[in-house]
Amino acid sequence: MLALLCVEVVLRFGAPALSEDVRHVQAMPQIAKALAKRPDPRVLFVGNSLTRRGIDEQSISDGLERAGAENVSLARLYPDDTRILEWYYVALHFAFGLDDGRPVALVVPFGPGHLRDPANKDPRRLGNSFTTWRDLGELFHSDIHTLDDRAQLIAGQLSVAAATGPRVRARVLDKIVPNYRQVARRYKTMTDAKPTEPSAPAPRSPKYGILRRLSHLSEENDTALVLVAMPTRLGYELDADLRSIVESTPTVLVDLREAAPEPSLHLDALHLNQKGSRRIGGVLGPLLVEAVPSLKAP
Repeated sequence: MLALLCVEVVLRFGAPALSEDVRHVQAMPQIAKALAKRPDPRVLFVGNSLTRRGIDEQSISDGLERAGAENVSLARLYPDDTRILEWYYVALHFAFGLDDGRPVALVVPFGPGHLRDPANKDPRRLGNSFTTWRDLGELFHSDIHTLDDRAQLIAGQLSVAAATGPRVRARVLDKIVPNYRQVARRYKTMTDAKPTEPSAPAPRSPKYGILRRLSHLSEENDTALVLVAMPTRLGYELDADLRSIVESTPTVLVDLREAAPEPSLHLDALHLNQKGSRRIGGVLGPLLVEAVPSLKAP
């Protein structure tokens, strides 16, 4: 018992030193509060490493100004290895859960498969990093259904060790096995970005229930939801079900899949490099003004 307590204390205070992502997740409340205190109009980007690598705030600000939207306040939240489930709860707490200062637009950059309801979930990390006890009703009703997953979710809310252990373990393995995390991330990137083979059987129709909930939540809070299809080296399709949600709700889709075709603009199969993110920022700024006219001063 004492050993477990020691591990908990070490990870609670030491994990941020081991992981840049843990530091960012812990900083998200401060980032959101800082944005809420800045003047209108405010835009919050919520995503994963595609947002971290591909969304350059300065380039977007420059593009907004060229389109007549000056002094727009921007902020980014980009926890690694997250998708629509985590983004929903990030938005619930950090876009709409503050007392004031809600954003005019919630922008969600995404890549292949990121908006579909996840087949596999990480309840412990979800419990520790993105939800609170007040979310349990919605979590149990809509997202976490099995007894085992619910127990893991609660364990994550109670224990940093339960939630961050695997990520810290990867950091330690990186010290033992040269480039362990880089190789593991590259493999995951390749599998995420690989297009479906033409000869493969047709997959089941993807579900977008969480995206619909996010769209409804944004509409309730008078915030425009803007989905940004980010460019990848291998490309991907936008299925009919996703397009149907965009057509049947106030959600806006900005399709940038072809905005960075040159290989020199990509860091790897999924992410843009700095030059690519600047390209995207210059393109995205004016498109955001077109999608959300209230970004312009009256």
